[in-house]
Amino acid sequence: MGIESHFYDTIPGQGINEIEWSESARSRGPIYGVSNPSELLCTAHPSTPYAVNISPAPSGFWGHGVWDTSDSTVTVVCTPPALNARRFDLITPRRDWTPTGGGPTTITKVQGTSSRSIPTGRETSPGEVDDQPLWLVEWLGGETQPQSITDLRVFGGGGGGQIAMNKMALEYLKAPGARVTIDGTLYQYEPIGNGVWDWVIRDGIQHMEFWTGSNGFGWAGGGRAWDVGPLSHDANYAVNAGFAEQGPLSGSIRILRRGYYEGGSITTPRTTNVGNAGVILRNGRGDVITTGNTSGYLWEISTTFPRTLFQAGEVIRFGAVSIGSGTVDTRVRIDKVG
Repeated sequence: MGIESHFYDTIPGQGINEIEWSESARSRGPIYGVSNPSELLCTAHPSTPYAVNISPAPSGFWGHGVWDTSDSTVTVVCTPPALNARRFDLITPRRDWTPTGGGPTTITKVQGTSSRSIPTGRETSPGEVDDQPLWLVEWLGGETQPQSITDLRVFGGGGGGQIAMNKMALEYLKAPGARVTIDGTLYQYEPIGNGVWDWVIRDGIQHMEFWTGSNGFGWAGGGRAWDVGPLSHDANYAVNAGFAEQGPLSGSIRILRRGYYEGGSITTPRTTNVGNAGVILRNGRGDVITTGNTSGYLWEISTTFPRTLFQAGEVIRFGAVSIGSGTVDTRVRIDKVG
């Protein structure tokens, strides 16, 4: 047939088809969006069990070519889970094109499972029925108030870029060329080889976290434990390529990109016989970045270091001293801030 075009001026009898309009939404910018971050907020209902309120959105929200506004609070009541069972339900504007003339949009829920993820039962057929993720609400059977409320909204500007509040939103924003900023990090959906597409970080190494668990920490009578690792990566490591372990040196973090970083550590005892203790963060030259100390047997040591310029290849090392013996757990967080 060649090219079939829509949304030019139509000839009599050939108006815009709603399915074609919804399917072509990608040509007009972000497929989903909320105009104002202070609208469509989700809060626990003050009296109704297993219910949340969604605030008005007079500034508008959209999905697949449909533009909506709301001028009143909407209450969504969810089904109670079984006693002590945990469940994550999706709160969503549902757009239904099947009635004559289509719509109106309703705000409803999609029942999920014990998995903290967007439910597979979400409707994803624009032009027929489609659900726009807004919030993921965690319920616990026997507790009538939400255990957690996760923001899945996405905000789009005139330039086509999008800002989301949680990485879970990337689950429903997959589209070739999509660019989404989350917590200062820019993600782009692009080919990664062999016909496979995925989210790739294109700007901003936001943060990296490491942890050490059940490590020996000093000797009776006073001692020094340096490199108390190995430091293990948390789930963020897979998408934060700007950090690496420093070769055979456990307890070390190597910076791969020049820039300004800040961060710190938290250390807590796993056993009660760890006495007075201190922790140290040093760079590769041995310069002390930050220290912290405490006394007694029930403690938590927190250290922080301010915005500091690091060169590519520099190392941040974690070390500690203690009086007494035992084991500790430590988490070290490094943020790239410029």
